[in-house]
Amino acid sequence: MERDFVEAIAPIELVPQDITRVCLNLFGNGFYAATKRQKEGNPAFRPTLKVFTRDLGDAVEIRIRDNGTGIPAEIKDKLFQPFFTTKPTGEGTGLGLSISYDIVTQEHGGTITVDSKVGDFTEFTVRSPPHSPADKGRGGIMSASLPFGRSACSGSILVVDDEPDVADLFRQRFRREARQGTYVMHFAGSGTEALHRLAGEIQPTLIAVLTDINMPGMDGLELLAEIKQRFPNLPVMMVTAYGDDDRRRRARELGAFEFIPKPVHFEQLKAQLRQLPAAAD
Repeated sequence: MERDFVEAIAPIELVPQDITRVCLNLFGNGFYAATKRQKEGNPAFRPTLKVFTRDLGDAVEIRIRDNGTGIPAEIKDKLFQPFFTTKPTGEGTGLGLSISYDIVTQEHGGTITVDSKVGDFTEFTVRSPPHSPADKGRGGIMSASLPFGRSACSGSILVVDDEPDVADLFRQRFRREARQGTYVMHFAGSGTEALHRLAGEIQPTLIAVLTDINMPGMDGLELLAEIKQRFPNLPVMMVTAYGDDDRRRRARELGAFEFIPKPVHFEQLKAQLRQLPAAAD
């Protein structure tokens, strides 16, 4: 790794743990691409990651550049979509860049862009203004993970997925609704954990379950059957990257309320949630 940092940058407001997450994600992608190029090409090739910082006056800029395989032009526009990945199955969730995009743009009012040439380089540029427009709490920016009041919430939503990054993605995409007291988001990493949560007390009243289909152990279709047996009026939405007709038919037969393909279009999902009753019996 090569570094080119400016000696002095004016103080800026940010959420340190979230910006750190953005940088680590971009570092990881850069190392992956550079190492991949080394394995596919000249053994004498030297994988390199360069990190630059600049004070632009009205923003602070971080540039992260690798000399890896590069990104084809036809997929650049998809990079920040949730669940989109170019890595082999099992090596990436397709959520890292999406979450990074939300952190930079929504939390910090900044921008994140990418420039790339296939077989040569990829460079991500992150710019953040000195003062974030994100909501401020005591002593600075209020992170999405901070507690919020529940008294005004219209209901709870339980998201079930075995990928930990999915919970972070939903927290980011429902940040505004959580802040406004519209929903309380709950999360379970498996079908078994979801049933355990449902057997307990979820407050405020649960209005919907969103579950992945492909999970180890109890999959989403099995979970759907169990939920409909115990809570027949509770809407269950199936979320999956695999939208074949057989899965859709089975989900409908088991009583699924909706079938949501990945990548999730969150504005459409929110519109569907707004159509639900305030509480499921």
